Amino acid sequence: MKRAFTVVTTWARHYDEFKRKCGQMAETHGWMLLGVERASPVPDDRIFSNDVEDMLERTRENREAIIYGTFHSFLR
Repeated sequence: MKRAFTVVTTWARHYDEFKRKCGQMAETHGWMLLGVERASPVPDDRIFSNDVEDMLERTRENREAIIYGTFHSFLR
């Protein structure tokens, strides 16, 4: 088993909904969600990397979207 982390963007009303949606997305790929480190609304005044800005734009256009970025794996 390899551990990895990524950035996820989706619409959610609260932390539990965000975590549930991330878990469902992971399961569709045969993965297991180990946890959510941070979940918060996107601030209007923050600038993100081009990759994350693209993910946010795609999420804004589709309220059903669950977009994930590059997976970064690590050894434990």
